[in-house]
Amino acid sequence: MAATNDCPVRWRGAWIGFDQGRDAYDPSIPYYCADDFEKGENQPFLPPPALLRGEFTIPEGRVRAARLRVAAYGLAEVYLNGVRAVTGHMIPGLSDYRKRVYYREFDVAALVTPGANALGAVLADGWYAGYIGLNPRGWWGANPRLSLMLTVEYADGRAFEMGTDETWKAAFGPWRYADIMHGAGYDARLEREGWTLPGYDDGGWASVDTGAAYGHVPEPHPGVPVVEHERIPVAERLAADEDSVILDFGVCFSGVVRITVSGEVGAEIGILHAEQLKDGELYLRGNRSAEAHDRYILRGGAEENFQPEFTYHGFRYAKVSGLKRARLIRAEGVAIGSHLPGETIFEAEHPVAQRVFEVVKH
Repeated sequence: MAATNDCPVRWRGAWIGFDQGRDAYDPSIPYYCADDFEKGENQPFLPPPALLRGEFTIPEGRVRAARLRVAAYGLAEVYLNGVRAVTGHMIPGLSDYRKRVYYREFDVAALVTPGANALGAVLADGWYAGYIGLNPRGWWGANPRLSLMLTVEYADGRAFEMGTDETWKAAFGPWRYADIMHGAGYDARLEREGWTLPGYDDGGWASVDTGAAYGHVPEPHPGVPVVEHERIPVAERLAADEDSVILDFGVCFSGVVRITVSGEVGAEIGILHAEQLKDGELYLRGNRSAEAHDRYILRGGAEENFQPEFTYHGFRYAKVSGLKRARLIRAEGVAIGSHLPGETIFEAEHPVAQRVFEVVKH
């Protein structure tokens, strides 16, 4: 399902989202994020990402090609008939949303089937509505929006098109929060089995909210996608206390920590990130106002895997807590970044210059 970009298309997907609870945000509450980040304690407003779903019927016939276009004021993960339909991360990417919004295109010919089909998406704040840089949340807008368009081409020349519309349904699920600066939280007890499959009972779900603050016609993204570059093993485990351990990955990189855990129902694993240690603990002052705190709540039973989405951190060290009620089986760093063509090679005689390149490369 490689992503492709082509000429702008006649867009037919409506802008949809789920705004429940978002009016609780009070922008008058101080947020310390610039040089004053130590003047007070922040209480960031972190609404949960929404689950959005819709079902549709594809006519019979031999499918020659099928393309899914994903546009968002925010970030989205999309599933088609129970399978992840997108590749990469931080989809569709950043733009100046006052001027334009981008889409990315994915080949989904292997996922569509004649008859009943279902699309499901997780919609998060991303750069559009979350906390970014030295700013509070909502730099571009308050309510993230998603627009999807599916085009199916048949061998006999026919074509079928569908897009998001007001008939879609919305709910909250296991993602409790997701913010680029502050991290992502996931409660596995709240997973909704089968919600991305046709025939799922969404009778208890709400209607989607429609319309967008800007409402641009989506344009194909002109840049490269964000992809996984490598998996980084733990170089050393450093003792912290009976409830936590500090993982040293041996190199600074941008990405997240993927964990495999087991434990009792409701046990919570926390993952804090930092570039440096001070007196044997994470030097969190270097993160300024970014909490950089991922959390996972176990469903209980067999081994469980968690990899945060809709966020990334710059770090070398990660402190994993909650180990009184859960066991950390495996952990590895997942480095993500722009998919740059070719390999960049740099060699310097001075070890510091070479080290700077290695850090930037990750």
